Amino acid sequence: MVLRIWKPIKIVILIIFDFGFYSAKFLVDNFGKSIMKIF
Repeated sequence: MVLRIWKPIKIVILIIFDFGFYSAKFLVDNFGKSIMKIF
């Protein structure tokens, strides 16, 4: 019973984690490009 509830929650957590990781990487890349333009 607990596993049936846990599996979708785990999938959602993984999706959010992946999305957060990629958006953070995207922001860092854009920030780096902005800094390079300034210098």
